[in-house]
Amino acid sequence: MGDPVLRLDEVSVTFARPRSIVDVIARRPLSDVRAVDEVSLELRPGEVLAVVGESGCGKTTTANVIMGLLSPSAGRVLVRGENVATLNGGELRRSRRKMQMVFQDPYESLNPRMTVGQIVAEPLQVHKVATGIELTARVATALQRAGLRPPERYLNVRPNELSGGQRQRVVIASALSLEPDVLVADEPVSMLDVSIRADILNLLASLARDQGIAVVMITHDMSTVAAYSDRIAVMYLGRIVETGPTLSVLTTPSHPYTRALLSVVPVPHPTQRKPRIILTGETPDPGRIPAGCRFNPRCPEVFDRCRVDDPRLMPTGAAGHEAACWLVGG
Repeated sequence: MGDPVLRLDEVSVTFARPRSIVDVIARRPLSDVRAVDEVSLELRPGEVLAVVGESGCGKTTTANVIMGLLSPSAGRVLVRGENVATLNGGELRRSRRKMQMVFQDPYESLNPRMTVGQIVAEPLQVHKVATGIELTARVATALQRAGLRPPERYLNVRPNELSGGQRQRVVIASALSLEPDVLVADEPVSMLDVSIRADILNLLASLARDQGIAVVMITHDMSTVAAYSDRIAVMYLGRIVETGPTLSVLTTPSHPYTRALLSVVPVPHPTQRKPRIILTGETPDPGRIPAGCRFNPRCPEVFDRCRVDDPRLMPTGAAGHEAACWLVGG
């Protein structure tokens, strides 16, 4: 697939936590919240990477760092080998054109006062890359690529006249108008009816396959990633605990957390169902990450070393498949 178009190199994001009255009364010491903790990723042209995990695991924060909406507290975000943090002025503007995002809620992503044509044209006007006839042509092309055909039918339509799926296609068209190298889709179908989710996911997969756009798909739904992603990165409490080719991760999951997520995916055929792994307790406070493996308080396979030593990603034996678990490398 070529050289990586995007690389995260041990990226961390830390937030200062305000002191509450409960903390004052209990004289509780506060530590910063580590929303993302030393995350490393690579993404190549035409590749779909699914970042999965429970709510609060750091998926959206990672997406915001990729887009430059948040600055990393440590580590580097490299776009085609350039460190985004060192860019400024025109260089930063050109870099941002190549990174576009599709947000979760298409009902809040679109300005209700603007027409579809104005919404899709706005990025081109902001970045001053097209005017006049060229602007009109690129808007029409973006709408077609997003599956809104014929584009002339939608140019003067406002968002309130569209269905949820059509609105999300307008959001995607707006992102495509700048011809990006990377598209970050943050839970792109969670607000849509089940009947149209597959259409949007097929669209994102086709953009990667046919047009070489690298796609980062943020999701908590393990059942969607099998058909639409090339690789999976499983996050837990701010860190990637397992990553690898989709087929390898789904068929031979190596981390107990990944196995628990897969165990609750609905299976239509009763003879193929497996026992569910129900995790006990709540996800730990990211401001008070447990010693040792961060999953050890909820892990059904925990043993003594897990409570002391913090494992890093280690090869599982399959090509490109790694897991942060002492059951793999211990």
